[in-house]
Amino acid sequence: RCYDSQYAKDSTDGHVLAAYANYYSSKGNDALADEYMLRALNDRRYSISNKIQWLRSHVATLLQAHDTLHADSVVYGVAAMYPDEDELHTLLYDYAQVKHDTVACQNYWIRQVRQNPLDEERWVNLFSWYENDPARMADIVDEAIRLFPKSSRWYYYKAVLLVTEKRTLEAIEMLDALLANDQTENAARVWALTMKGDIVQTLQQYSTAMACYEEVLRMAPDD
Repeated sequence: RCYDSQYAKDSTDGHVLAAYANYYSSKGNDALADEYMLRALNDRRYSISNKIQWLRSHVATLLQAHDTLHADSVVYGVAAMYPDEDELHTLLYDYAQVKHDTVACQNYWIRQVRQNPLDEERWVNLFSWYENDPARMADIVDEAIRLFPKSSRWYYYKAVLLVTEKRTLEAIEMLDALLANDQTENAARVWALTMKGDIVQTLQQYSTAMACYEEVLRMAPDD
């Protein structure tokens, strides 16, 4: 009744129309739900942030009703209407995570790093979505090392990948270079020494491994 009263005053108010869309969606009336949501999105008095909030609520209602096909139609249909809106792409990413759509999540972070390649956290997120693709992970790490040469995390990732490929000597060389760099922070030295100790132990270089571990204990006695 509250919304009926508001609708009577202004039948073009996006907030009211979005509420009607959710109501009809919960009742299984997809046609009316779509009609009201489209009208809500056309209300230029509201920002894209408001509209995405309505969409999130609408899509959540659809998913609760296990109407995935309709949710797909709404999300991707609106994405086509606003292809350049960053907030909408965030919605697409969140939706892809709900659906466990790895490719869509990868594409989201590819877009993010292209928009701002000097934002290191975007590269970290992109890297995390390729855990089952070592070749792509290696490409991302190499590019990140080029962009962020003082960031130790990428050398760690590179060393892990090298060990996975059984290129242990190259991994040790990389870790030694990291340890020789005066700008390497203490925390990075700890894990570099720990990893080197683990690697050389597999090569039966026990005295070198022990020296690495002793140095770790000296640097981080409470860890």
